[in-house]
Amino acid sequence: MEPMHGCLPCKPSIIAKEAPSTPRPAGGSTTAAAGSLHPEAELLLCCTRTHVAPHTATRVTTLVRADLDWAYVVETALQYRTMPLLHSSLRATCPAAVPQPILEQLQEYFYANTAQNRFLIGELLKLLQLLENHAIAAIPLKGPILAASVYGHIALRQCGDLDILAPQRHVPQAKELLIGEEYRPMRQFSHAQEAAHLPSFHAYSLRREDASVAVDLHWTVMPSDFAVPLDPKGLWERLEPIDLVGTTVLSLPLEDVLLFLCIHGFKHGWERLGWICDVAELFRVHQRMD
Repeated sequence: MEPMHGCLPCKPSIIAKEAPSTPRPAGGSTTAAAGSLHPEAELLLCCTRTHVAPHTATRVTTLVRADLDWAYVVETALQYRTMPLLHSSLRATCPAAVPQPILEQLQEYFYANTAQNRFLIGELLKLLQLLENHAIAAIPLKGPILAASVYGHIALRQCGDLDILAPQRHVPQAKELLIGEEYRPMRQFSHAQEAAHLPSFHAYSLRREDASVAVDLHWTVMPSDFAVPLDPKGLWERLEPIDLVGTTVLSLPLEDVLLFLCIHGFKHGWERLGWICDVAELFRVHQRMD
């Protein structure tokens, strides 16, 4: 059974600032009754998965042959962080039915995303090694680790910044080590403000000077005002080794990954379809979680 990936509204909204400028097509797909999905939205939902079942593939083929607003489809997939899955699903189901310029555009985005993810993984492994060299335990959250362990390939998930979890007592030192690697805090704190920040918040945000990558340095997996029974100290006793492109790193166990993904999605209002897909793919791949 395929995992359910939630649903888009009748007119999928673009949460990010750079909303698609292309207007919806007049007539046809805009006349759907209230509560139904436009073909563009349904196509995105059908393609937002790593494995497309035969009945879904049939529906994708039917939708692709309709008069779609392809600019809207592509830009919405980029905003919802599902572009690699759209490309992969269309390639696997009906590439000949997709307009050639659209397929080529998606392929260019797909290759660019793959290169970006490889860069992020290299940077992540470098930072984890840096922290380990200074006796600071650290584990990656979301991002490339999720692409490798849940999606099955680093190219199939759009990743933004890097998320690293470290024990709270080591966070000030870890932040200074990142600063030594040309990362700069996105907010500056005095010593007094920083002392108050650690118990009240859950992460520092830093960005490299060349703006090529940002890092959220976490000391807990949830904001302090979230009433979720997830013991932050106990996390460090439940870590499991996982392979990340040939390098073994420690990661949260699956049950904690699920809780973290749900907390993260709720905190941001589930504004990206990609976050819902993360949860659905986790269930699909690991059906024997506790």
